[in-house]
Amino acid sequence: MSAFSALGCGGLADLVDRVTGSSETTQTASATPSAPISPSFAEDGGLSTKAKYGPQQLIDGNPHTSWCVVGSAAVKLHFTGSPTLTELQFLNGRQKVTSDRYGDRFYYNHRAATVELTFSNGHRMTANLPDSKSWQSVKVGAQSAQWVQVAIKSSHYGTGRKPQNCISDIIVLGG
Repeated sequence: MSAFSALGCGGLADLVDRVTGSSETTQTASATPSAPISPSFAEDGGLSTKAKYGPQQLIDGNPHTSWCVVGSAAVKLHFTGSPTLTELQFLNGRQKVTSDRYGDRFYYNHRAATVELTFSNGHRMTANLPDSKSWQSVKVGAQSAQWVQVAIKSSHYGTGRKPQNCISDIIVLGG
């Protein structure tokens, strides 16, 4: 069973519709339709704190899993071909809440405050992410790229004794 099936949705496009509350295609400034672009795989050079917090958690469509690393680190999302990327949507922090002693993992762990985006075409930009449990959108123009690297440059600090930097999901949009 795929993560999408477990969430009761048909795929990444359905998940985006549920998150945005819309089934309509959004339009960019150039009137090019934006659609989800599924990365073929994600890698972080083995920096994840444990396999269950690995980079594949960023692209599994499950907001209750997350990529977690100690300190500043980067993850690279690879695509089939060179699609045109227009937006990255981040679900920052670890979005898991339990009744154990750790409770709300969002506040226990660090969250990305500043990320640097580097595209295979050479374009580079920095984005500031608010300390929020909501989806956060970063418009990137129109970047034709085989991959995009997301590097955590600074963090919103968590309350845990040994907190990790966590991002739960990234959705890539483009045309």
